[in-house]
Amino acid sequence: MNSRAFTCCSVSTSSKFNLSLNEARFKMPLTTVCRILKEKESVIEAFESGSQAKRIRLKTGKHEQIEEAVVTWLKQIRSQNIPISGDLLKVSDFIVSYQRFIVES
Repeated sequence: MNSRAFTCCSVSTSSKFNLSLNEARFKMPLTTVCRILKEKESVIEAFESGSQAKRIRLKTGKHEQIEEAVVTWLKQIRSQNIPISGDLLKVSDFIVSYQRFIVES
């Protein structure tokens, strides 16, 4: 096994690194530094857009429209002070997915 510890850096850490480019201060391996420099534009854009700063990966979902519909539904339900369980969230996701499938077919 590799004795070196795995190093992750969040969006906020990456953006700070991009702004200062101070390698010694962050003590990151060269591969991490190269990846941050390679993805500099997307990291800065994610940081400035106000996405979650603690997030490590900037990956979007496969079905963005469905996710947006579920988030909208979730906000509407929470504004009415209705408690939401994991089962209710799964059912709503299934219903929204099914409705999108019917509309697209």
